[in-house]
Amino acid sequence: MSRGRTLIAVFLLGAACTTTEDVFGPAAGFARLDGFVRTQAGDPADGVQVLLTGCMGVPGDAGNVRTGEDGGYMMEAELPPASLVGPLDGDSLSIRCVLIAARDTSSAQTLDIWFWADPEDVTALAVNLTIR
Repeated sequence: MSRGRTLIAVFLLGAACTTTEDVFGPAAGFARLDGFVRTQAGDPADGVQVLLTGCMGVPGDAGNVRTGEDGGYMMEAELPPASLVGPLDGDSLSIRCVLIAARDTSSAQTLDIWFWADPEDVTALAVNLTIR
């Protein structure tokens, strides 16, 4: 195949595969966290970014959301597809991760997060955070 045909084939493959799941397969596991972010004075922290990051052996962030007006958040976290991180048994997989709000290290909590293979099996973990 000539170089031009190869580039066209790669372009068409990329256009047909628009999501990570299309290219690499489904997520290896799912988790859900919810709670509230408050200031030290106890006021709701509106619009604050909440990250689930630093998960052992998992590249990047597993979850990323912003709080609502009441400081509440609901995060649906996912592990990368098994084709990227290797085979994982999501039904029995606990991974140590860091939950942090507003990139404020004083808010960081290290947690053992359970990831499940089927998103329907997930039970939310309630975690509240306080920022400076």
